[in-house]
Amino acid sequence: MTLARFWGLCQRTWPGFDNLRPNAQAALLSLTFNRGSSMVGGNRREMRNIRDMTASKDYAGMAEQIRLMERIWRNTPDGPGLIRRREAEAKLMLTQ
Repeated sequence: MTLARFWGLCQRTWPGFDNLRPNAQAALLSLTFNRGSSMVGGNRREMRNIRDMTASKDYAGMAEQIRLMERIWRNTPDGPGLIRRREAEAKLMLTQ
């Protein structure tokens, strides 16, 4: 049920989600599972940018925004793991 719930959340959060290639959908599913779908606040700037790029299938732009999120966790105790996760999502976004 968790996967179905987050898949539906992705469909509501990312306009055009259903039209993205599968690896991009998987990257956004992972991102949404880990960060949620809120677009409010300074730490959600990149989320809003991704939302605005989804319908146009700007895969490179979305990957760049995922990488820019790494700023949030730099120099924090959980930073290394979260930065690795964002990097994996960015790479997946770019994978055919």
